[in-house]
Amino acid sequence: MSIKQNIHTDPNKFIMRHLIFIFVFLFLYNTVDTEASEWKTGVASVVITPEESLMMAGYGFGTPSEGKIHDLYAKALAIEGPDGNKVVIVTADLLGLTKEFSTTISQEIYNRFGLPRKSLLFNTSHTHSGPGISNPFKSIPEEFATKLDVYVQLLKKKYISVISQAINNI
Repeated sequence: MSIKQNIHTDPNKFIMRHLIFIFVFLFLYNTVDTEASEWKTGVASVVITPEESLMMAGYGFGTPSEGKIHDLYAKALAIEGPDGNKVVIVTADLLGLTKEFSTTISQEIYNRFGLPRKSLLFNTSHTHSGPGISNPFKSIPEEFATKLDVYVQLLKKKYISVISQAINNI
């Protein structure tokens, strides 16, 4: 019998693992001084689906998008510790980000909130079915290059907005 089968087919082990988890959680929860360790969070999300067809990131910029099945999002989670320090985790349905992009966003967030770059974590889902935000091959048709520039500028505004909303929602 394999380990995978054993975990899923033996109900006693399954129940025991969950009970242990619950007891550990309850023990830890009851030992934390909630007065002295108040953590606050704020969340926000924004649709980042392009309005126009762009070259998709995962196809060597050789394939333009042809409609959409569902929207793409950028989401932010702002966390404030008991000491008042904040961090923000922001993720998006994109292949990746450029250093220039994250530097621009970081600088604007610092200007607005005094939050240093080390307090921002940028993440992407690495989807190959979303737009690329850079043109690494410099070979896409001019019409798509122009659309890409417009989209990236709008995307920067949306990133700044979603991060700002999350911080303001704390």
